[in-house]
Amino acid sequence: MITHNNEEFALLDCGVIQTSNEAFTIHKADSSEAELVKHFMTLALSQRAKEANSLVDIDTIKEILASKLSIALIGTYNDDPVAFAYISKRVSLVPNNNVLYLEAFYVEDSMRVLDLGNILLGYIKCLAHTLDYARIEIECPTKPPSSSLMFVQLGAKFVKDHIMYVFEKEEDVTSNTF
Repeated sequence: MITHNNEEFALLDCGVIQTSNEAFTIHKADSSEAELVKHFMTLALSQRAKEANSLVDIDTIKEILASKLSIALIGTYNDDPVAFAYISKRVSLVPNNNVLYLEAFYVEDSMRVLDLGNILLGYIKCLAHTLDYARIEIECPTKPPSSSLMFVQLGAKFVKDHIMYVFEKEEDVTSNTF
């Protein structure tokens, strides 16, 4: 039985989520917040200049947010947006191996002392558990300043046995054999 589909993120259309910090709430961004999502995504990817400078246009962000293939979570403190996470699904053919991929995570510098990153990540962990995902995966740059230490402090485990390889999109594919 396939239970992971594009509608499972629709379960999050429940409005504003009150957190353990009375001034901090979380909600799923909708297409009307595309500009804010792009702003936070740029901040979150600032260590990866290539990606931060080449985000898709606002209309594409609106389409993605409406598609329910991924979600953007906005954290607000006293109604000011201060935190952000962008999550997509990786569905596996291996049983019990589906993954939530945390592509971007950002908390305003001045808000970090309030533990809002831990609260937002706690919500994402609950989401993964509720949707029966095996784990949350995060990519971090290796050069300082890196968020990798923060994720370890919040309970993430470094995977020593894995190295990520990437095939970049080729401009000329005529030389490929297939």
